[in-house]
Amino acid sequence: MRYLGIYHSIKILTLIAILIAVSVVYGGMLYPITPLSYGVLVIDGLITVVLYSFVMYALNIIGILKFPAETITLKNSIPVFIRFTICVIISIIITYCILFLSFSIDVFRVFVTLIPLKAGIGMLVLFAIMYKKQSAHNTQHILEAEEENPDIPEEDPQEQTDILQRITVKSGQKIHVFPVENIEYIQAEGDYVMIYTTEGKYIKDYTMKYLQSHLCAHTFVRIHRSYIVNIHAISSIQLYEKQNYSIILKSGASLRASTDGYKKLKHTLQM
Repeated sequence: MRYLGIYHSIKILTLIAILIAVSVVYGGMLYPITPLSYGVLVIDGLITVVLYSFVMYALNIIGILKFPAETITLKNSIPVFIRFTICVIISIIITYCILFLSFSIDVFRVFVTLIPLKAGIGMLVLFAIMYKKQSAHNTQHILEAEEENPDIPEEDPQEQTDILQRITVKSGQKIHVFPVENIEYIQAEGDYVMIYTTEGKYIKDYTMKYLQSHLCAHTFVRIHRSYIVNIHAISSIQLYEKQNYSIILKSGASLRASTDGYKKLKHTLQM
């Protein structure tokens, strides 16, 4: 889809711009204190940042570098700290293998003296990520608490006309029309939503709040700030952490449910 392609292209270009900006700043910081040229330092910074990001992403995918879903405390942050230290070590080893193959031995020796600095930067990144995770967790908890309303109110017949029966999505020269019954789940995507149906996925300029109030509350449940699920598409519900649930759909998709979202889903399913 054209709009989806543009959206992801903007995300990729933004990420590339951030990586380049970080590399430029990194080179500028080290240039006055090392005998290396500014260009070499920028290349070193780009390699370091890309590898840090790649290793963190890879370890997160396989579950090694998984941040606690609950409030971050000293107890549950220690395992994360250990795993992140391993991530930094792996990143530095790979980085220096590349630098050894790319530059002369004299330049490489200078890079070796920067290992403590790179390790320190890696630790600062850890603290920054943990702070961001904690802030996001607190914000999410507050918003979910404000939205919590386990009791589904009786629908006013006068408001029945506001309930969506079908959704139209423009894709290039085509306009797709599908009934809401075909929706499996909806995911927040910035200022848009991604609608997953039995036929495919479509991006639409709706808000989650709008869809939550215009879809049938007996069929569609907002299980998380980022997800609205069709209860008829659910295959099973699994507990994967303390008070954290995964909603497994018939299509095989797995969605995370917040504590309050699970309560709403449990009420709707009359569990």
